[in-house]
Amino acid sequence: MGIDLNTVRFLTWTKSRGVSFRKTAMLGRQGFMGVRPSQLARWQSAAPEGARPGVEILTDPRQYCEPLFKALKAETIHSYDFSSYENATHLWDLNEAPPAASLGAYSVVFDGGTLEHVFDFPRALQGALQLLEPGGHYISVTPASGWFGHGFYQFSAELFQQIFTAGNGCELTALMMFEDREDAAIYEVLPPGPGHERHKFAPCDRRLSRSWRGGSGPCLIACGRSSRTMSPLGRRVLRVLAPKRRRWRDLPAPRWQAWLAGDGVRSCAAG
Repeated sequence: MGIDLNTVRFLTWTKSRGVSFRKTAMLGRQGFMGVRPSQLARWQSAAPEGARPGVEILTDPRQYCEPLFKALKAETIHSYDFSSYENATHLWDLNEAPPAASLGAYSVVFDGGTLEHVFDFPRALQGALQLLEPGGHYISVTPASGWFGHGFYQFSAELFQQIFTAGNGCELTALMMFEDREDAAIYEVLPPGPGHERHKFAPCDRRLSRSWRGGSGPCLIACGRSSRTMSPLGRRVLRVLAPKRRRWRDLPAPRWQAWLAGDGVRSCAAG
């Protein structure tokens, strides 16, 4: 887990859009990942003075990210982890309920690549959302579907679109994707259209986006806002609806029945 330059760009952008980092919680103590002073200097110089953080965020000798959140005007910065290995401020097994004293305590909960490593992801996400005060923001940067070999899970855009809903006391304020490389463009993920129309991508704010070039694994960025304090674990908190668009069941019945019987590769490939 860690923060690269694309994540720095996105967090700065959310700050300019009104997200308050005043009380920030990190899931795992986040560190910088491949962010170089020369990168930051170029990026900072392309904007009006004071609009973007610069090399001052790299002052921690161990490259932890507290200086970044201070630059985003955080007054409280806490980190939660299973062990004390990286000196997190709080210990919490994310497979379990969060500490009672932390419920509703933060304006931002930031996951920079932690929850894909937690086996009980639904419970971990519930717990993370319970840390938010009403109106607080949950921000996640996580591997997207198709990036194999990293963590237990890789996530789809539809997961976030169905979790951050009014029925769950939330709304999805931004959903974007980028490739895991230095000069990646950041694209907005548009909701699926009617019928069988799949997700589409659109260029984001010019301050975020550059040209598309191909690269390594895809990442998703989700930003959701809570409209209320989430209920304690044990009561229903998250409701994920079944997709309205039918997929493999649209195959003629003999073909998908063969698929269920374990003959799916040959049956679906034929014809």
